[in-house]
Amino acid sequence: MRLYLDSADPQEIRRFSRWRIVDGITTTPTFFRRLGVSDARAAVRRIAAEFDGEIHVEAMGRDADEIVAAARQNRELGASVVSKVPICPAGLEATRRLADEGVAVNLHLVFSVNQAVLAAKARAAYVCPLVGRMSDAGLDADEVVADIVRALSLHPALSTTTVMLSSIRSPEMARRALLTGAGAITLPGRVLSRMVESPLTDRAVSILAEDSVGASPVSSWMKGPEHLPVLQPAARLSDALVQMTHKGIGIAAVSADGSAVDGVITDGDLRRSLSETLDNRDVSVEAVMTRDPKHVGPHDRVEEAVELMRAHRIGQVLVLGPGRELLGFLNLHDLMIAPLA
Repeated sequence: MRLYLDSADPQEIRRFSRWRIVDGITTTPTFFRRLGVSDARAAVRRIAAEFDGEIHVEAMGRDADEIVAAARQNRELGASVVSKVPICPAGLEATRRLADEGVAVNLHLVFSVNQAVLAAKARAAYVCPLVGRMSDAGLDADEVVADIVRALSLHPALSTTTVMLSSIRSPEMARRALLTGAGAITLPGRVLSRMVESPLTDRAVSILAEDSVGASPVSSWMKGPEHLPVLQPAARLSDALVQMTHKGIGIAAVSADGSAVDGVITDGDLRRSLSETLDNRDVSVEAVMTRDPKHVGPHDRVEEAVELMRAHRIGQVLVLGPGRELLGFLNLHDLMIAPLA
């Protein structure tokens, strides 16, 4: 089964090309008009220069001669270009003539078994039923497509024509199309993007990510000491407020010798002290700090640190070495968003 992207947007084509699952591109004049492209032929050349696969491009004409001429011009854009031709008497004639020249044609705008069989008899490389438009017209699209696939498979002479389903508007329509046995399906980028999604997958990935983070060592997720204010015990609360605001963090370590941690002060401590009276801004950090603060080591598991923070209702925890030297700190918010990164 071949998968095509229904698009003329270069950025969208590049995006899905990186997935390495797209076999070809199908375009329409409407796509180029919506993108504001005045020279569609130049746009197709640019796509062909970047994309290694078939590119289906419209070949219009008032009669078979004009359609054939348009298809020949399309071939000049690249050997991978396939001409799309609306099914009609002139289209059938042009398709057979082009097939005799070795030029591949996609006979599209097909809505019935009869049209599909005639397209295959004309040796079209592709016959393209429009599933969404069938449904709009009140037809049972699944039944029509199943009949088309069956009709072409019943006759060996017709089985060389590939059924390509288009006008697929949702992942559910894509699911049903994929079960018909059609040889190709072309999808807009918005549908292709949604096909890879599932709430169950999202939840499972989240659990895996959380488990992966939890089992890893604290050293893998901690921030270094340079991100944390380190205050002298004699520093004033106003000094602590300035430094914590500057660092954009709600915690500061307290150390008399600049190495071993004697305590910790939080933004909660500051709020409680300063809310009583502004005179407390000159109170020393030592007077309100928490001595012997809760901490973890760099080799402890993240899940152990998380349990410690949850048990004591704190959002950060210091990471200390064996001599109580400050190695960094762990932030619960960083761990919460880690699975989304």
